[in-house]
Amino acid sequence: MNRFYRTTLSALLFLTVFTSCQDAGESWTDSSSIRGVGTVEEITLPGSDIAFSMVLANTADSITLPTRTDDSVTATLDSHFWIAETELTNETAAAILQWAFNRGKFSTTFSDHNGINTEDLKYGGQVLLRFDTTSTQIAYDGSIDIYCTPGYEQYPLAGIHWYGAILLCNWLTEMRDGNTDNLVYTGIDTDWLHDETIDDPSKTGFRLPYSIEWEYAARYRGSDPTNSVPDFADPYFTRGDSASGAPAAHTTTATLLYAVYCTDGNPYDGEEAKQAGSLGPDSTNALGLFDMSGNVSEWCFNQHATTTSYRVFKSGSWDNDSTHLQVGIGYLARHDSSRISMGLRLCRTDG
Repeated sequence: MNRFYRTTLSALLFLTVFTSCQDAGESWTDSSSIRGVGTVEEITLPGSDIAFSMVLANTADSITLPTRTDDSVTATLDSHFWIAETELTNETAAAILQWAFNRGKFSTTFSDHNGINTEDLKYGGQVLLRFDTTSTQIAYDGSIDIYCTPGYEQYPLAGIHWYGAILLCNWLTEMRDGNTDNLVYTGIDTDWLHDETIDDPSKTGFRLPYSIEWEYAARYRGSDPTNSVPDFADPYFTRGDSASGAPAAHTTTATLLYAVYCTDGNPYDGEEAKQAGSLGPDSTNALGLFDMSGNVSEWCFNQHATTTSYRVFKSGSWDNDSTHLQVGIGYLARHDSSRISMGLRLCRTDG
């Protein structure tokens, strides 16, 4: 696992958001004196021991990388950004939603635009998450508690709609800062349409990755030329027909060491998601990211250029065969779709 530096943010940082918004904002700093690609930042949620880590993925002002499964098209990345080591877990998602519930973000009158009941969670009239599905391991007790199924705390959140992914990012940012100054997503009202969402990536709040950021993070090989695209170096990039981090194409047995996916062609014959990072430290890619291919699919922010009712997602999932794990592939889903294996990975702009 290529972790060059680790930065730890204490739980005290988050506790301050409840007493002093200004102090909380000023406290949110990276204490590492040396920061570069691979720097790891640990984030602890307020008043708890729930934590997750993010990796500084890019510091270059402009970097060209290959795209598509045949690596035939190049793209330019110009964002400095952090990306989470794992997909967002049930434990973290439930804590964010509980925080939002405690602060009146939801109404127990389900007909309201932000209604909540034991089956569904809404905001802006849009369903964020359905509680009553076999894939979703988060529930609402009908009174005051949003919780995850015991034993599934470290499994990736699944079944989240694009709308829900957007608001999880916003609410986590508000938890962090104690205010809404750095929310990336605005334009969210009581009658919310996905194409009304305004994104401002210059803000340092949590957000979804753009598809080019996701692909860069999935392909990144650093100084390792193994299974890399010719004519790219410093850094090298994994071939588009391979799982993230894998030393050979998706059709090879090497893929088993890097991804959770359906190996027998029948995704409902004992196949399911696994705990985040379940394949162990040797399964990360060169940035130290787990499950960039497989386990659950991951929403990106991007709206499709021509099919505007659809948003991009990446990664492939536990119910896909290895074909879907290729880092050069992108997929489309309706913003209001409820796929059983859809999750997200947090991102934020460095600043």
